[in-house]
Amino acid sequence: MILLFALTPSLVFAGPAVTIPGLAALGFSYTAKKNRFDVSNADRHATDNHILDIQLLNLSRVQYDQLIQWIPGGHQPKFVEGGNYRLADFLPELLGAVEGYQFEPMEEKFKWPKLAAIPEDELDVEQADVIRWGREGRPLATLINCWTTVYEFLRTWKQPSPEIDITWLSRSMATQVLTQTHMDKIANSELLRFGDVIVFSMHDEGPQEDLVQHAAIHILPGLYFEKTDSSGDDAFRFILESDLLRKYREIAGGKITSAHYRLKHGAVLPRLLESRSLWGEREYWARYFSKKDLRTISMEFDWEPSLSGISKPRFAPYRIHSVAVASLGCEAMLWWRKAATRHFRRPRYRD
Repeated sequence: MILLFALTPSLVFAGPAVTIPGLAALGFSYTAKKNRFDVSNADRHATDNHILDIQLLNLSRVQYDQLIQWIPGGHQPKFVEGGNYRLADFLPELLGAVEGYQFEPMEEKFKWPKLAAIPEDELDVEQADVIRWGREGRPLATLINCWTTVYEFLRTWKQPSPEIDITWLSRSMATQVLTQTHMDKIANSELLRFGDVIVFSMHDEGPQEDLVQHAAIHILPGLYFEKTDSSGDDAFRFILESDLLRKYREIAGGKITSAHYRLKHGAVLPRLLESRSLWGEREYWARYFSKKDLRTISMEFDWEPSLSGISKPRFAPYRIHSVAVASLGCEAMLWWRKAATRHFRRPRYRD
């Protein structure tokens, strides 16, 4: 992809230790620091274990207007001549709200309905799974990963919504949404814009197609926004393009490819609460689940990845939690429903 701004050696040399190419090219004064945090899994890739804190210094009116223009639909903090700001202050509401946080996956015990009235030889795959989950005492999980973060950003960016939905979106569905249904692939010769999405994919012999492995949102030249994965260690954060590309080269080498996609004009993404929950099949499940569970449980068909590159098909149950998003002052804030409050937290920094 072609960077929108031309870089000059003098600007790069004069910048801070961590250089943000888009800010350096515009002549912004800023600081950028990788704040490293403690993790529970020592085997994680090293680039996953920091929050990139970007502070804009002595902002002029011209620079303020440049940021507002570059980030359409972003938050517009009150302008103060020569003031200092966080870059996150200018992000759209959802990204500004979650930047720098982690989400600890939620797990709840669930009493699965008994389907004993259905003869075993007449069970379909989903019904057989419900019976198996009941025997195993399978809990309901709520977690959010990279492509669900991207999905909810795209859904609420152009058509603001008071709520976002936190749940697991299957790899197959993410592949369809991010590379086919709602987005167009961008040619390498095109300039990247804020809100474009870089998608990392790998061919899988299970479904015989390329499946999404990771997705991140383009913010400025050389800078993206992502959630690294779905564990409690994984943060919503800015990441340098160089770190993002290096990570996936080291993890997968030549097996993984990347491409950029742009939301189609006029595209409207449905709410996950409405499109992924059992409510869409309520006539099928109504005699087994309560109305609340029909509206907030999803059974995601997915392909379980393996090192062999041949995934196995599976169904997995998840709970969908809806979260209200609101702006407060110059920062976007999340007001979590009581059940999710304990799971949204700042990392424990090392320094």
